[in-house]
Amino acid sequence: MLNKTEDTFTCRDVALEGGATLPEVTLAFETYGTLSPNRDNAILLLHGFASHHRAGGDNGWLSGMIGPGRALDTDRFFIISPNMLGSSFGSTGPKSENPATGKPYGPDFPEITMVDIVDAEARLVDHFGIMQLAAIVGYSYGGYRTFQWGV
Repeated sequence: MLNKTEDTFTCRDVALEGGATLPEVTLAFETYGTLSPNRDNAILLLHGFASHHRAGGDNGWLSGMIGPGRALDTDRFFIISPNMLGSSFGSTGPKSENPATGKPYGPDFPEITMVDIVDAEARLVDHFGIMQLAAIVGYSYGGYRTFQWGV
């Protein structure tokens, strides 16, 4: 059985690399498995550009690899699969409400960079109290983000 939860994480006043500040950033995410008491068994799983955070379960984009005894073994690891900043699948992006206007940001959503996206993911990891990840796994655009994590 896959131990899966879906949630959101919100942080405030996020300064972006381009100089703008988002007053509120929310990331949708799913977790699989259990975080160890030492918080040393976490794997960050990053989706491709047009995907979402639902990696595991029946309809997940990596469901065949997540679960007990699989490559991303949920008996050993705590997998965090966030939806990236700017996406349209539950995280802050152009369709989110702009607090200044009460309407969706639309084309007024500030320009974001890879650094901004990874910074938001790092805030999520910090929220769990994780000091070091066991691994970061990503495909396509998620692979680019894994590289930025290393930088």
